[in-house]
Amino acid sequence: MNIMKTPLLLVAGALLLAACATTSPVRTLYDDEADFSNYRSYGFVERAGTDEGDYTSLLTRYLQAEVSRALELRGYEPSDDPDLLVNFFVRTREQVRITERPSLSLYYGYRRGWYGVWGAYPMDRDITQYTVGTLHIDLVDAGRDQLVWEGILEGRAAQRLLDDPRTGAERAVRRIFEAFPHTALERDRPAGVEAG
Repeated sequence: MNIMKTPLLLVAGALLLAACATTSPVRTLYDDEADFSNYRSYGFVERAGTDEGDYTSLLTRYLQAEVSRALELRGYEPSDDPDLLVNFFVRTREQVRITERPSLSLYYGYRRGWYGVWGAYPMDRDITQYTVGTLHIDLVDAGRDQLVWEGILEGRAAQRLLDDPRTGAERAVRRIFEAFPHTALERDRPAGVEAG
C-alpha cells in the first residue's frame, strides 16, 4: 500500500466520523395502539414542562410557535377542544469527556514519519466537562389523557435551544418533526398510500 494513501484514508475516516457525530439522532416512542387517523386538531397543555413559574416562559412560546408551524404543515388545526395536546420537556445533564494524546514535549522533534506512537511514551490527558441538553416533545391523546407519540432530541441541536431559544427552537422542532410520520389527512388518504 502506498504510504501516502494511508494518512489520507485515516483523515477521510476521521472526517466521516466527525460528521456523523455532529448530527444528533432523533429517538421516538409511540403508542402502537393509537389510531392517528382520528386526530385532526391540536392544542397545548395548560402548563408546559418548560415552565417553572406561574407564567409562560419565552422558551415555551418559541417552542409553541414552531410546533404550531410543524403541525399545521401536516394538516392539523389549532383548537380549544383538541384531539392532541402538546407538551415539552427540556433536561440537562453534565458529562465528562477524557481524551488522551502523546505528550507534545517528547513527541515533537524526536519522532518522524507515518508510523504510530510507541506505547511507552507519556500521554497528556484532557478532561472536559460539558452540558448535554435533551428536548422532549410529547403528543397526548386529549380524550384518553395518554401519551401517543414522543420525539426526543439530544446533543448539539438541543443544546442550541438552551443557548439561544429563539433560533434553537426552529432547528430542534424541525429535526424532531422530521421523524413524525403522520398527517391530519390520514383518514382521507387512499388505501395503500403511506404518509409522506
